[in-house]
Amino acid sequence: MELIKKINDHIEEAEDFRSKKYPCDKGYITIGFGRAETKGLTKDESIYLGTGFQGLDNISIEDARYLLTNDILEISNVLSDKIDFFRYAPDHVKFVLTDMAFNMGVTGLHKFPKMLRHMKACNYSRAAQELLDSDYLLDVKGRAVKLHDVLITGSMDIDLQTCRDKFEVMEKRFSKLIEDKIQKAYEKEMAKNKQ
Repeated sequence: MELIKKINDHIEEAEDFRSKKYPCDKGYITIGFGRAETKGLTKDESIYLGTGFQGLDNISIEDARYLLTNDILEISNVLSDKIDFFRYAPDHVKFVLTDMAFNMGVTGLHKFPKMLRHMKACNYSRAAQELLDSDYLLDVKGRAVKLHDVLITGSMDIDLQTCRDKFEVMEKRFSKLIEDKIQKAYEKEMAKNKQ
């Protein structure tokens, strides 16, 4: 249960609590800590909350945590069925996979075949590099940096804000490199056209 608590705490920080329905970055209507309307509520959740998702216009932080814990448990069960090494993986790997699946769905993980192969082989530094070499980094920014660092260090207690700051530094450095590369290509093309 300690792992579930660590994942809960991380997702709470990464997702930010919203008591009212809102469109997430991908356009899905969500509430609480990213519970999508398309997912709906289970029968037990509807009984617990006293309503279905359509009637859920406002949610308390306690109720949002209840839904988040249910989501994490469900994702963990699905990952145990869909990813052959998940049950036996160390907790920090389960942490990363569960967070990624929460963010993009379990099927989204299959867009990372190299990362999954490296995880299965316990080559966590290569798996971590796959995170940084993907569009996922640009989608979730500091969150991806944190997952990278979790894989590298094995610690799930890495500060998300520090990772967000790291991403900003990386972004500035890379944007300058890209600008320089574009400028050099432009100058080369101009020089070629003058000949």
